[in-house]
Amino acid sequence: MINTAARIEHLTRQLGTRILCSAPVAQHLQQNMRFLGSVSLRNKALPVALYTCADVSPALLAEYKQAYEYFENKQFVEALAGFTRLAENYADGPSLYFANACRQRLKINE
Repeated sequence: MINTAARIEHLTRQLGTRILCSAPVAQHLQQNMRFLGSVSLRNKALPVALYTCADVSPALLAEYKQAYEYFENKQFVEALAGFTRLAENYADGPSLYFANACRQRLKINE
């Protein structure tokens, strides 16, 4: 558990968030939480669902959800367009992170 917590904490910098937690922690918090996506952590068999405080506009949340659905469905061109737009319009760290992930996957698929 300590290694998982340390790896999640390290991702706060990459995702550009102040607070980041896993699904079990998010369920116990009394705040509205924003699902960021599931991320593979080193030495962990299953991806970890990550959350942060949902202190962003409803428009960003809706667009992010759509872009993440594209990402999950391996529609990386569509996901990249959505995440790039969000990163530019809102300076959203998680969108920038997933836009870069889309770029990496598109290079692999070329």
